[in-house]
Amino acid sequence: MEKVFIVALKGLAPKISRVSYEKDEKDVKLYFTLRNGEIAPENLLIEPAMLPAPLIVENGGPEHKLAKKIAEAGQYLPTSRIFVVFLEKKIFQECGATEKMVPAALKKLRTPDSSMLAMIERNDGNTKGILWSSQKDLREKMLWYGKGKEKGNWVVFEVPRQHLQDAKNKILALL
Repeated sequence: MEKVFIVALKGLAPKISRVSYEKDEKDVKLYFTLRNGEIAPENLLIEPAMLPAPLIVENGGPEHKLAKKIAEAGQYLPTSRIFVVFLEKKIFQECGATEKMVPAALKKLRTPDSSMLAMIERNDGNTKGILWSSQKDLREKMLWYGKGKEKGNWVVFEVPRQHLQDAKNKILALL
């Protein structure tokens, strides 16, 4: 089944004079020729339509780099319709990001009908979870699994005295 997605440059059509692409067996590169100026990363959006995993456009600050790392490191579980990523401390160091940037990075990647879960390795030996999901039962599962709070479709929870690898095994079994 073919999957379609749109690369949208919001409000930037007047700045772009030409669009072209290059495709090989592995990659597709889109080229945008600008009349003048630059395109800021926050002006880039990829709108997926039944996309099994999130995509991200390169070139941006720490939050943008974190979103790219999340997209590369995560896995999509189609039966649960959830994208799960397990973030070690070194990922934050590699892209100059902080744990507080995770919700914004997840927002850049999420699709309307899929849930997103990031499990974060903490310095204190605990594991923190950040979930976005429109599925109430999934939000309740995460609150059952770890101590936390729910706000709208977001759940932030902590799993005390559990290292990331242990949390990974339990979360994958739970989903």
